[in-house]
Amino acid sequence: MIDKTVLIVEDSPTQALKLQMHLEQNNFNVIHGDTGKAALEILDYNNLPDLVISDIVMPEMNGYELCTTLKNDKRTAEIPIILLTHLSDPEDVIKGLQAGADNFISKPYSEEFLFERINDILLNREIRKRSPNLDVAMEIFFGGQKYKLNSNRLQILDLLLSTYYNAIHKNKELEDKNEELKQVQKELKKNNIRLKKLDAEKNHLLGIAAHDLRSPLTSIAGYIDIIEYSLPKNSMEEQDEILKTLKMMVDYMLSLISDVLDYSKIASGKLEISKDVFDMIPFMDQTIHLNNILGAKKNIKVNANYSHKSLLLNADKNKLKQVMDNLLSNAFKYSEANTSVSVDIEILNNELKILVSDQGKGIPENEIGELFQPFKTTSVQSTGGETSTGLGLVSVKKIVETHGGQIWLDSEVGKGSVFTFTLPYNPELDKINNNNSDNGLPKFNLLYVEKHNLSDEFLSVISTDLYSEILHATSAAEALGISEKNNSLELIIVDETLIGESPSFAEKVKSVNEKIKVVVQGNETQSNKENWQNAGFDGVLPPKVAKEQLVSTMKELFQQ
Repeated sequence: MIDKTVLIVEDSPTQALKLQMHLEQNNFNVIHGDTGKAALEILDYNNLPDLVISDIVMPEMNGYELCTTLKNDKRTAEIPIILLTHLSDPEDVIKGLQAGADNFISKPYSEEFLFERINDILLNREIRKRSPNLDVAMEIFFGGQKYKLNSNRLQILDLLLSTYYNAIHKNKELEDKNEELKQVQKELKKNNIRLKKLDAEKNHLLGIAAHDLRSPLTSIAGYIDIIEYSLPKNSMEEQDEILKTLKMMVDYMLSLISDVLDYSKIASGKLEISKDVFDMIPFMDQTIHLNNILGAKKNIKVNANYSHKSLLLNADKNKLKQVMDNLLSNAFKYSEANTSVSVDIEILNNELKILVSDQGKGIPENEIGELFQPFKTTSVQSTGGETSTGLGLVSVKKIVETHGGQIWLDSEVGKGSVFTFTLPYNPELDKINNNNSDNGLPKFNLLYVEKHNLSDEFLSVISTDLYSEILHATSAAEALGISEKNNSLELIIVDETLIGESPSFAEKVKSVNEKIKVVVQGNETQSNKENWQNAGFDGVLPPKVAKEQLVSTMKELFQQ
């Protein structure tokens, strides 16, 4: 294929130049027309090209029209014509046959594929010159329409074969791309596994580092308090300011460490909640009271804007306190002095809605979505120089969602913010509570089992309106002896540290009197609860128990 001339008809300068470079590198002479009309004008009928390669979509005269014109002119009828197309419609082939085209090449094409087709069509041209006249018009039906084909049989064969070759070529490209995609997916899968492993290691290290730092920092905070109360007044220059700064820095570091520990548990999927029934109202009253002490530094008061006298909720009380403390702390942080914060509680069917509203700076709308992302902070600056880790709200969101609720923010710059979260609520708990007088329980006879004399903390919870008689034992063996002799005993609360003395303690108690309820007081993890339940215990109380929590546990035990 030397000294052959090709006419390129292409309106795209980039495509035309690319095609011209391919042809000239393979020793073809090239002439170019940027439209069908321009191509006809530059044709030298005394020195015709050996091949025409034409785009289909062009202004003034498209590729089909150019092909028809050349095939209907006896001087140019024998020039092979290749049409460049995307072959997106089956009618492209029919239109090509009608126009008398010799071959199709679909875009995009490779250089190798282009010259395979050029070689085939030039060889077929030589064969056609030696063949008898096959110019017999045909009529066919396609897609419900009748078409007259101007191509002869060899042209039809060429065109159909070129369509087949194009299909094979495209299929091979798809297979290659599919294989590449499979390899990419394999790499992504490997990388994803690596990232998960690295992320787990990172969270583990964060947890270890934070845990190891908290203990010495707590000691430092204690020593600062000792220094503050031991040093004579004004014994050093700017003494109060220095101590105040030290305490503020240590408090911030302890807050940061607590946030990191919470986040590491959440990120590693180890966040556990331990639900118990408790009265939301005294819990919220106490939370507001304690936070009002903190808010007093900026003269910010938290108002309880709810009228409920009692509202029983089944939730993790400690985790809920963490949520409220975080939201109220945020409200103080971004509010000006001498403003107020309000807490509202609404009941919506089977849902409690808690709203924490402030009169602070507000958050720009485009930054709200980042609030619940780890290590993200907004452009809003705190009003008293307080700092933020960017982790507190991440923990809050996870705690609320783990309870089955949702949390969101409504905010307006210059007017303040309202954090709203929901928790599942069972109205039947309050119906039961409202139908009973006082605590809703008859007084019961209690045996408390712990190493020391009845602790002050426990006595402050077990008030006389809860029990008729309270007994004390300092070992599991002593408790078993009392339960054998005292037929009126109804409840035993035993410290978890004493269970090791008698692993089958609950079973032994019930073998004497199956009506006695046995409750363990200890760490309320899910695994511990399951172990104690399997050992025959009827319930679990935390080491520091509030009165309403004890009441709700007793209701569960004695009103079944």
